[in-house]
Amino acid sequence: MFLSIYTQDRMSPGYADKIAMLADQLRANEIDTACTVYVGDTREDGNATAANHMYFFAVDWGYGNFDTWPGVASWSRVSTPAELVNELRCRMEIE
Repeated sequence: MFLSIYTQDRMSPGYADKIAMLADQLRANEIDTACTVYVGDTREDGNATAANHMYFFAVDWGYGNFDTWPGVASWSRVSTPAELVNELRCRMEIE
């Protein structure tokens, strides 16, 4: 299911931020951002996807706090795993 898994400290020295980490992962795996989504639980995740031209699903479970929704066009907020699965299925039908 996964091509790769990256963390900010996967090498030494680590990545400066998630933007750089995600860019490296996308480049190394030749991932087309037009047909890829990122699921995360922090604003840092969302900012990394925006900088790398990807769609972001912000999940309400986890470490993040999305009480004040930033209104980024390439972000969707989902509250349950079932809702995420439904949104992913819908995106697959559209593309």
